[in-house]
Amino acid sequence: MSKQRGKFQLVVRLLLAFVTLTFANCSSSVPTESDGRDFFEAKGKEDNLFKVKSFTKTNGSGDEKVYDVEYQAELECLKSNASSGIEIASPFGIRIHCDNAGQAINRKGHLAFRKTEKGWQIVPDMSN
Repeated sequence: MSKQRGKFQLVVRLLLAFVTLTFANCSSSVPTESDGRDFFEAKGKEDNLFKVKSFTKTNGSGDEKVYDVEYQAELECLKSNASSGIEIASPFGIRIHCDNAGQAINRKGHLAFRKTEKGWQIVPDMSN
């Protein structure tokens, strides 16, 4: 009986170690490609100017509090002769101008994220 008890205790310890390591890795997560795409999709919906055709996280760096995401995005204009400024923490922000509905706009750049209690949030441009 004690042999079975010892095996059971070993299994329980291994299971607890696995769960602990799994949750420890979750707490050090970084912003995902979906976080960046969600930001652009929300901005496009604000004035119904564009939709996101593709969004790729090409690189990233940072720590558990702040993180810089490099991206490449293709946007499709929904309106003609319209502009939108997206204010984010970057030297130039992002300016979208659509000459024609259906026009494809390709952008490369950086998105700055900050870790909050509610997850990763885009850092707004405070220079204005």
